[in-house]
Amino acid sequence: MLKPLFRPWAPLALAFCIASLPLTGVAAVTKFKLRGYLTARADANAMLILDDRVELTSASRVLSKDSSGEHPFNPQELCAGMLVEAEGQWLDKHKFFAEKLTVDLGEDDKKIT
Repeated sequence: MLKPLFRPWAPLALAFCIASLPLTGVAAVTKFKLRGYLTARADANAMLILDDRVELTSASRVLSKDSSGEHPFNPQELCAGMLVEAEGQWLDKHKFFAEKLTVDLGEDDKKIT
């Protein structure tokens, strides 16, 4: 006797296999905000907030914020003690890519020296 080619559970197994595949390029990236005082500069395009490395690229926007609003800020002027808020995504443990970095100039009286 020949076995049937169609198994009643086959469509369910196929659906399970397809559902378990990663959705590269389709899944939304979760954005985070990281706020803290810069503790050091790692290099020209990276700063540290304790153990977390905040990386900037040419696509990153760096702004300053004070009582009159937001203004462009030169990334080379970033230094330890500045209060910043970075918006972006975690690339790895302790490695954060900042799409936008805002320096809070209204907090100058709280600057760590």
